[in-house]
Amino acid sequence: MLLLTPTFMEYIVPQCSMSACYSKNASLDLTVEELKAFLGIIIVGFNTLPNLRLFWSTDINFHIEGIGCMPLKRFLKIRFLHLNDIKAQPQKGEPNYKTHKVKPIIDHINKTFRLLFQSIEVFGS
Repeated sequence: MLLLTPTFMEYIVPQCSMSACYSKNASLDLTVEELKAFLGIIIVGFNTLPNLRLFWSTDINFHIEGIGCMPLKRFLKIRFLHLNDIKAQPQKGEPNYKTHKVKPIIDHINKTFRLLFQSIEVFGS
């Protein structure tokens, strides 16, 4: 939570919802709490099972504690996160064409690292 701050989470939520409406004509109605649960599932389960759906298996061999905090159908609905306005995508050859989709998180993490480093310098010395 030091890197993905509440402010940044609040920025991501409407971007995801807007993207769902624009690309799929579907309402996502994502909340910050759901986003946190989604990211937690990704972090806890990253590369531990060969198939995404196995996270929700009732089989004791595949069960991962805490994954059940979100139903599989809801997880699948929000699994395509968007960090930037899908309609504002630059055209090929324009500045930021290749980084447009991830630029907000790169900028946010760079800023957060600087702030964390400065606080370590102040309190660590």
